[in-house]
Amino acid sequence: MFERFERDARRVIVLAQDEARLLDHDYIGTEHLLLGVLALDGPMADALREVGVSLEATRDLVEEAVGPRARPAQRHLPFTPRAKAVLELSLREAMRLDHATIGPAHVVLGLVREGEGVACQVLLRLGRELEVVRTLAELVARDDEALSPAWRAVGIPLAEAAAVVAALMDAFGDEVRFMGLRVRRSGEVHAAVHLPGRPRSTIVAVHRTDRGWRVTDPTG
Repeated sequence: MFERFERDARRVIVLAQDEARLLDHDYIGTEHLLLGVLALDGPMADALREVGVSLEATRDLVEEAVGPRARPAQRHLPFTPRAKAVLELSLREAMRLDHATIGPAHVVLGLVREGEGVACQVLLRLGRELEVVRTLAELVARDDEALSPAWRAVGIPLAEAAAVVAALMDAFGDEVRFMGLRVRRSGEVHAAVHLPGRPRSTIVAVHRTDRGWRVTDPTG
């Protein structure tokens, strides 16, 4: 499996081990994988920081939740069963998105899909709904498909983009594919999406309400 990890994803594993040692932990758990993603300077860490998930705050909550353990003497720290499951799920997430390799965003998708580790508990304590984190990670994972640059080009913060994506997924399911978008003067977002079973892209209007972003109706 590790042969499919990109250089940055391999770096996340190394940084996760460093974070575990820093906290005097003798294992690598889901919380250390999250810390490894945040310690890596890249788009996934930037997106998480944008929604208030910083390395420092996350490390503090991990230390509070787990506390120090015996200082590890071994050179290589073992993965916990949950951490192993996350790495396997990151491969499944990459396959679901038709990606040949695994990056940091796929690791975050694996963390959220596993859903019960210390990492997810910390995210919830930081006030982040797991669905928002999932959509953020998917936005970053699809960056090679020009999705994230498209959102930024129209001036929508990535956190807001995640809410728009969540609304589209609620309306059409996880298989919706994003082709492009624009923002009208009214603030309404028009997204070009490809829906399963339809030969052409569909233009969908999304607007902000008191309860968040909502899909209105297909316009073409």
